[in-house]
Amino acid sequence: MLVWPSSLHPVAFASLTLAAAAGGVWLWRRLRQRYSAPEAVWLLVPKVVALACVVLALAEPAWRRETPLAADSRFLIAVDASPSMGVMDGAESRFARASRLAAKIRAALPASCRVETLAFDTTFKPFPEKTAALAAGAGTDLAGCLRSLAAQADPPAGIVLLTDGGDESVEGMPLPAAPLFIAGIGTDSRERPDVAIDDAQAPAEVESSVTFDLSVDLRVQGAARAPFAGSLTRLPVTLAMDLPAGRKKVAENTVNLSRGRARTTFRVMAPDQGPIRLLVTVPALPGELSALNNSRPITVAVRRRALHVLFFTRELGVDFKLLRQELGRDPGVTLTALYRTLGERFTLQGERVPGDEELEAGFPDDAKTLALYNVVILGSFPASDWTPAGMAALAAYVNQGGSVLFLGGEHAFGGGGYVGTPLEPLLPWQIRADEPELQSGRFPVSIPRESAAHPVIAGLETLFAQERDVSVESLNRPGPRRPAAETLLQAPAGGDTVALLAVQSYGKGRTGALASNTLWKWARRSQPLGEAYGLLLRQWVRWAAGEVEGGRLLAVRWERDRYRPGEEAAASITLAGRDTGDATITAAVTSPDGRTAPLPVEAQPGMKDFFRLRVPFTNRGAYTVTLTATRQGVTLETVSKTWSVAPFLPEGARLVPDEAWLAKLAERSGGMYAPESAAENLVARIRTAAVSRTVTTETPIAQTGPWLAFIFFGALLAEWIQRRRHNLI
Repeated sequence: MLVWPSSLHPVAFASLTLAAAAGGVWLWRRLRQRYSAPEAVWLLVPKVVALACVVLALAEPAWRRETPLAADSRFLIAVDASPSMGVMDGAESRFARASRLAAKIRAALPASCRVETLAFDTTFKPFPEKTAALAAGAGTDLAGCLRSLAAQADPPAGIVLLTDGGDESVEGMPLPAAPLFIAGIGTDSRERPDVAIDDAQAPAEVESSVTFDLSVDLRVQGAARAPFAGSLTRLPVTLAMDLPAGRKKVAENTVNLSRGRARTTFRVMAPDQGPIRLLVTVPALPGELSALNNSRPITVAVRRRALHVLFFTRELGVDFKLLRQELGRDPGVTLTALYRTLGERFTLQGERVPGDEELEAGFPDDAKTLALYNVVILGSFPASDWTPAGMAALAAYVNQGGSVLFLGGEHAFGGGGYVGTPLEPLLPWQIRADEPELQSGRFPVSIPRESAAHPVIAGLETLFAQERDVSVESLNRPGPRRPAAETLLQAPAGGDTVALLAVQSYGKGRTGALASNTLWKWARRSQPLGEAYGLLLRQWVRWAAGEVEGGRLLAVRWERDRYRPGEEAAASITLAGRDTGDATITAAVTSPDGRTAPLPVEAQPGMKDFFRLRVPFTNRGAYTVTLTATRQGVTLETVSKTWSVAPFLPEGARLVPDEAWLAKLAERSGGMYAPESAAENLVARIRTAAVSRTVTTETPIAQTGPWLAFIFFGALLAEWIQRRRHNLI
């Protein structure tokens, strides 16, 4: 049922609505004085939609739902039994207080209710009789436990959670189809003496064999420093690393915590391969509230160095500015530009790479310096501007696993004199000395059907569909494509179809070429083409560097690098290759308990050979996701990835309950949250819900999702576009 519990007075709301309607009529008449009816409609609609969103937000409409409960309703009382519940922040431990509250709630429920009491930490388990069992707990995975309840076919009528919330909040996970009544267990312990690691910051990923900083923030409770006064001025902070032979202490710093807070930084050398597992520890002082927050494990992934790109040309043009801007949108890409300034003097611009000093004299004469870069992009300039040693170095670089991308122009390919040079075989098409000059005009661009799913152009088809004129204003006309090359974009010219963008494998590396020098104009022509230009450029560079996971046919991009229990992984999958035909993709996940279950693979509407995959992670542990491409029962390719699912923070790192998050969970489910001090209110609400046999929930429409904000900002964008088209701004 739709209700309107608006805090706005009815008279004020009616006046606002009438004023909006009158304003719309007045604006329509004014627009009709200057524009035709269709133009006036396009100018008026965005304003009406934006104003309607504002009025709807002020009216605060909500969906009211009443859920009846059966006479013998089943209630679940779940008590947090993680190690942090053993903290003595009162006369008794948190677990002891939660156990007494659980018994009180059980007694308050009607005799007709079936009540089940369980404990939970990483999973649900039988309720422990003694608090000594808490020490063996692994931590708190509240989000994962709630996800497991949401997957049950027969959920309880009500769920009571007695918890300190754990150490991390997880957003967006599914909730059980039952109201959550949550009691936050934990008192204000700021008066209790406690030294803690407040935060530890290190890069999530580092390059191999580089040094990175690990900063550690420590604190001591402000009102309780006196018992520790003698120990706080020189408090040791140790850093240990897990090695194959065991954990080894690698560094120790001393901090002064007498002012309540301090920071220290460690310099850590990354090994050749990872991940690195580190542990920061401060000693537990006598009388502390808890020693759980005196240590902090940190895991840092070690990957191959960042993707370094070298752009080499004789003279910079306007296209370089946009190329640099779009590659800069990818945080994993660094760009260095090498170009001539005067005579044979060269300038290096952008990110410098250790060991690149040779580039200050021009393009290097050996492949060793080029090996500092994953990809080399070459502008359009004549072959006569190269040195023989420079050409040989570039050819050797690609043979040894490097990648080079050629940009078109007046002096590119055969027209630039590259026939017979060491660089000729690197081009994905055959060239000749009498190649036609660069042509000007308007050449429509299309994607060949057999290459629509290639990782370089994944997603372009959708952006092209939003634009009437997808074309380039210049076109080189090299010879036919080499047998091992693929055409990714094409354009008609002189009765023929020219490979506008082509790629190939060469030696151990990859090469590609663009037969135009005006593709950069897409970035200024329209928003869809601007997005297409940036997406194409970034995906081309990453493909050339081999930065896409998967194999020959299956390319996979995961949205994140790590996940916690209760979260859901998402991946974009592209099925590439000419021979995939009617191939299908299946997926499966193997859980930490060894069970394997199929996963649905969703085809993206309007995008051939482009798919989405979602993987729910309920428990901590190792999950292996396997993707298989098959055609007519024959397996074409199988790729897999293993995820280590675990909390980002250790148990007890945050001893104060996250009341805002717990309250949000309860509100989303139609239940109630109360701190431990207001437990009586929670007990009364649970009793009322059980006796009344119904649970009433109200969900504001504006809070059911981000759709209202999307519509509002979409209307503003449409308004801006219309005003630009009519020269009103």
